[in-house]
Amino acid sequence: MRFRQMLPLALAALATLPVAHADEASHRAKAEQMLAVTKADTQMQTQLSALEARIQELAKQQSGVAPLNPAQTKLTDEYQKQIHDITLDEVGFDKVKPLIVQYYVDSFSEAELDGILAFYKTPAGQALITKTPDLAMKSTTLVQNHIKELQPKLATVTQDYLAKLKAAATPSSGAAPAAGGPAGAPPSLKTPATKPQQ
Repeated sequence: MRFRQMLPLALAALATLPVAHADEASHRAKAEQMLAVTKADTQMQTQLSALEARIQELAKQQSGVAPLNPAQTKLTDEYQKQIHDITLDEVGFDKVKPLIVQYYVDSFSEAELDGILAFYKTPAGQALITKTPDLAMKSTTLVQNHIKELQPKLATVTQDYLAKLKAAATPSSGAAPAAGGPAGAPPSLKTPATKPQQ
């Protein structure tokens, strides 16, 4: 009797499997559309190029060699190619794309993605996509410039803090010795009390 009752439920559950799989595939497809519409590959390539340029600039500063002779130029070219290959292999768009798609799937429902995609396909949405990288760069530059202006103040505050921290860790020279023994003596080494002589 129980088997007859469970059989319709099992068949119903099996019948929903293709639908659930289709919904998941549709959800993931919308997430991939987000990457295409927002031009995520182009934006990531811009970020990677900036990262490579920064690494190469740091390497140039550390080497302190200028101008380069032919052998050094060859070594530098090889180094730059290594940086490019390592960066592309580890954080290239093709490598991280499945992870980003999954982030979208986990963060947004399919209905939410539909709404976001609809906006991004409008002129206003396209303007937002196009201008966001430039706005982000300007914001980063603004913050960096403010940090440079703050450095003297931050250095003063830090030096004052370190001086106070050091002073707080130094025992006072006028502190009274601990009762029962010389100053600084551990409890086990305290001088025992002497009995008065008769």
